[in-house]
Amino acid sequence: MCENTKQHRSADRRIQFARANNPAVDAFEKRIAAREGGVAAVATSSAQAARTLAILNLAEAGNNIVASQSLYTGSVALFIHTLPRLGIKTRFSDFHDHRAVVAAIDNNTRAIYTETVGNPAVDVRNLRALATLAHDFNLPLVVDNSFAPALSRPIDHGAHVVVHNATQWITEHGTSIGGVIVDAGTFNWGATARFRNFYGEPETAYYGVRFAEAFGNVDGANIAFSARLRLLLLPAIGASVSPSDASQFLKGLDTADVIRATTTEPQRTGTAA
Repeated sequence: MCENTKQHRSADRRIQFARANNPAVDAFEKRIAAREGGVAAVATSSAQAARTLAILNLAEAGNNIVASQSLYTGSVALFIHTLPRLGIKTRFSDFHDHRAVVAAIDNNTRAIYTETVGNPAVDVRNLRALATLAHDFNLPLVVDNSFAPALSRPIDHGAHVVVHNATQWITEHGTSIGGVIVDAGTFNWGATARFRNFYGEPETAYYGVRFAEAFGNVDGANIAFSARLRLLLLPAIGASVSPSDASQFLKGLDTADVIRATTTEPQRTGTAA
């Protein structure tokens, strides 16, 4: 096992390469993972970077994802223009009709992708039912929770990967740009043929490490997804969040719940803000 892998497996890993991790970034990631109920998190330079890296950690040329037809326009552009140029296609489906979702899945599907609350349609998805469907097909459920942080924890409803926009609802004071990906640690990446080449076979781009084997049980936590993301994709693509932005995100987390309560309470009570 390479030295970088040994250090990443350590609960108190040393800060060695700033593009992979940093004390401020590490603190932010741990806070977010704890809030979401995940085992690990990886911060990125933007929410769009988080969405892109999450998909690239699951799919390659020849694969597809099944996504809700009601998504943020930036995500739609990513799925219908950018990812197809990398050979990754998206099949859009009405996620309120689970038979339609099932019909879109095939042997090359690598994820079911949705938002907690559709943007801009503001339609709410049945995450628990989608998680059951994903489980039936040995697929991860990826949920963009950008629109509902602190109001919903998708991992509690069966999501395997959660994406956040740290710029808007986490920071909320216009100083920083970033995103974050949370690993639920509940998907057995080494047990399905869909992900054997990503997680079960030796990774030639990273010292021949088998990620499911090396990171499937680190102090009792399955961090294979986040480890592959951090060690393989994040340094290679360079979409890391800056330490100064991470420190701003930490400040935002300190007041996020208060801001969210004052924003949503009038909606619950029917009173003016």
